[in-house]
Amino acid sequence: MFSYCADLVKRHRRDDFLQSLFVPAEARETMLALYALNAELSQVRDKTGEELIGQVRLAWWQEAVSAIYDGHPPREQPVLQALAQVTGHVPQEPLMALIDSYREYFPELPDVEAAMDELALVLLRAISPQSEPGWQKAKSMIAKHRKRYGDGRNGWLNLKLLIAG
Repeated sequence: MFSYCADLVKRHRRDDFLQSLFVPAEARETMLALYALNAELSQVRDKTGEELIGQVRLAWWQEAVSAIYDGHPPREQPVLQALAQVTGHVPQEPLMALIDSYREYFPELPDVEAAMDELALVLLRAISPQSEPGWQKAKSMIAKHRKRYGDGRNGWLNLKLLIAG
């Protein structure tokens, strides 16, 4: 389930994937579960052009995440199974707010970067507080690279991050 999350985030949220490489493995898997949820939510718009179907899919995610926090076993979906590992470290409210923002803005994509950063910080502080500086440094470097070069030079960014790490 975690390799599914890593592959999903790597394909759809490359900057989040790169940033997650700067935390220890035990925190990385949990962080990737959070980022994978965000990737799944953002794909709902791409998978359906009809608003009603999109809202139903987002409601399904909301119900499934809520069920995990209510103590029910996760549904047979890799991201949900991985998220079941997060519930002890991340409060339910921010995850519900994330899903709500996708529902509110659908079919547009909401700006959830700040919310995702806050969720990741809550997680890092609970699991691996010593890794926060490296994670923050990677985020800053990724942002500078994107501003300077755009999305077309990922190879250069990867090299810079490896050297900096």
